[in-house]
Amino acid sequence: MMEFNLFSISKEGYFSSKYRIENEGDLIYTVKKKNIFLSRYGFYDALGNEVLTLRRRSSLFKIKYELTKSDFHKAYIEQTKGAFKNNFIVDSPTRYYFVEGNFSLKSFTVIEDDREIAKISRRPFKKKNRYGIAMTLDAETDLILATAIAIEITRKIKQRRKSAG
Repeated sequence: MMEFNLFSISKEGYFSSKYRIENEGDLIYTVKKKNIFLSRYGFYDALGNEVLTLRRRSSLFKIKYELTKSDFHKAYIEQTKGAFKNNFIVDSPTRYYFVEGNFSLKSFTVIEDDREIAKISRRPFKKKNRYGIAMTLDAETDLILATAIAIEITRKIKQRRKSAG
C-alpha cells in the first residue's frame, strides 16, 4: 500500500490575494505576491521567513516560471502547448516532472519516469481547500506545491486574457 502526503491550498483576500498551503491542518507556506507590478510570489513559512520565490519569466508566447530558494535556481515550470490540454514541465537539476492537465485546468497528474507521483485537483468556487494535492512520500514537495501555485497563476492569467479579448 502506498502512502501519500495530503495538502490543501486555500485563498484569502480578494484584491491582494494570498494562499495558505496546509498539510493536515498545519501551515506549511503562506504564498503572496511580493510586488504589485512584478510577477513574483514569495513562499513564507509559519514564522514569516521567505523560503521560496516563484517568478514569472517574461515571454511573448509561453508561460514560464522560475523557482528559486535563497536566490539559487531550483526549477523552471513551463506550460507546454497542446490541443485542449494544459500541460506543464517541471525541470530542476534533480527532478524532471511532466504535469498532464485537462482542458478546464481542474485536474492534473504529475508524472516522473512513467510513474504517477502526485495528483492536483482544483475545486472551483471554493475559497477554503481550493486545491487538493496528494503526492507520494518520495516526491519533491516544494516542486509540487510551487507547480500548484503556478497552475493557479496561469489560470488567472488566462482568465484576464479571455475577459480582455
